[in-house]
Amino acid sequence: MSLSESVDGTELYDLTLLSSSGVFCKYLVNGVTVAADETRYYNISSIYRAWIQGIDEPPADGQTINEVSFKVGKLFTAFSDNGTVKYSCLGQEVVEITSKYCGFINYWEGTNPWTEFKCDAHFIAFNTDKDIDRVKNADVEFYWKTIKENNNGYGKDTVIFEGKKTVSLNDVEKATVTHRGWFLGNVYSWKRIRTVEQFIKEENITDKTVLDNLKDKAFVLNFFETEYSKTGPYSEPLVGHYYKSTYSRLYDETILRLEFEKDGKTYNLGCVDNKQSEPNDPINPNKSDFNFFQYIWNCLVKLFTGKADTIETIVAIFVLFVVVALLPILGFIFPMFGRGLLWLLKGVAYVVKYLFIAIWYIISAPFRLIIWLVNRKDDNQNE
Repeated sequence: MSLSESVDGTELYDLTLLSSSGVFCKYLVNGVTVAADETRYYNISSIYRAWIQGIDEPPADGQTINEVSFKVGKLFTAFSDNGTVKYSCLGQEVVEITSKYCGFINYWEGTNPWTEFKCDAHFIAFNTDKDIDRVKNADVEFYWKTIKENNNGYGKDTVIFEGKKTVSLNDVEKATVTHRGWFLGNVYSWKRIRTVEQFIKEENITDKTVLDNLKDKAFVLNFFETEYSKTGPYSEPLVGHYYKSTYSRLYDETILRLEFEKDGKTYNLGCVDNKQSEPNDPINPNKSDFNFFQYIWNCLVKLFTGKADTIETIVAIFVLFVVVALLPILGFIFPMFGRGLLWLLKGVAYVVKYLFIAIWYIISAPFRLIIWLVNRKDDNQNE
């Protein structure tokens, strides 16, 4: 419900049953105080009830629906007329979410000797009953909790934070993940609002199950990021080595409002959307772990292309020093390797030599042309 004429500022409010008579019920809207304004608005897009197994459509694998929504689409107005409070009711157009999938992608951020860091980027993929050309803005409400996990076999996991949050997105804003830890981190960036096609291509999604879950969706809202860390190893008698993790999980995710373009016209509508929860695992579990050799190779490539940051430059130079130091040792231990290395170095030297010659000819060509023209002019004058 929004307390204005438009759906901007829409929030979800819990209800407390006060009384009932037959099919009619009277509820208290928790958290809403009647304003002293002369005109008051109550813009209601939808109403929720608990999901009922066997009656409501089941969610996709790994998803949980806790509450389902039903269209209301009414703007109630309370106003004073000659000292009397009167009410009016106007129908409001809404947009219904017809298909939805919640999940998150895991990005590697870096490490230090005792902790590895990752980022969980949470998203909602969806489709609607409107033929939308472009999603410009969106409001998303969700609950989230941060969990400290103890993996020693007998300690309890601890919820260290739990709360509700509403975020607003636009299709211009970008999210960025940077380094954490001392080294071996990567940098990622993506738009907050994307089409499903862009999402699949940019995130390189190839898993068949994930693709099946996305196939009937049109847009993706990348609405929130949480941190993941794993420390250890720890050691205890009868337990051995284990790790401790801290991470967050989102639940009861719902889209409150969409501003979008359709056939050249802009709409700003309240949403009719279920409260749905994501699975416990990222959609890219096989790609979330750090690849050491790929990281080293990326550092070297970035160094020679001028794109390396300070840490990547240090890593690349250190690797080059190690390689140069090991080459003579390997050549001494393995004579065949040494002879092959010698021929390789000769070949590299040969290529580098003629490469520099070619570069010199290219750079000096204009000057040699000028000298040739001057000499020819002098010869013509002498004749």
